[in-house]
Amino acid sequence: MQTPLLQTVIEVHGGLERYHATSAFDVSVHIAGPLFLMRLCSPLRRDLRLLVSTQTIGATCSDWPRRGLNGVFASDEVRIVDAQRQVLQRRALPATLAFRTLVVKYPDQFPTHSPTQTFAFDGLGRLRRLDYTAHVFGDWARAAHFCDEYESFDGFLVSTRRAACARISGGVLRSMPLLYGGVTACRALT
Repeated sequence: MQTPLLQTVIEVHGGLERYHATSAFDVSVHIAGPLFLMRLCSPLRRDLRLLVSTQTIGATCSDWPRRGLNGVFASDEVRIVDAQRQVLQRRALPATLAFRTLVVKYPDQFPTHSPTQTFAFDGLGRLRRLDYTAHVFGDWARAAHFCDEYESFDGFLVSTRRAACARISGGVLRSMPLLYGGVTACRALT
């Protein structure tokens, strides 16, 4: 069921007709932050390229976790593959203000880092904040993900600056982002 807020959000971000005519998004992003230290990775800025499908649940991150390898997110697992698409590693996914908000509860079979997420939109229908728990790090990993500096790419509105901050008890935020980055390019593929 589409609520008036959901209808506004969909239209502001490009509309269902344009979305259904798109097979994937080719997205260039940059990310950095101390969160990577938890996975024994450098917290320095990385430029990444993602191919995100609109037809299936899936995305591929080129040169992740290092040059020559690709990170693949599928509906039931994440895996690292080499240039010949040979699987090197795989991990099954668990089955699990002035803003207007939507609380989304994903079905058990939908792969997500947080089965319940709260999306907060501004008066124009743009996503400004997303609250979730990053269960891949632990049940303690509560975050507020902020979206800013919107640009249009092929008719789709995309946040080009993002930052994730820790949420501690009572919803209080820590001021230093654990992860930050942004989209530098996005192309709708048909």
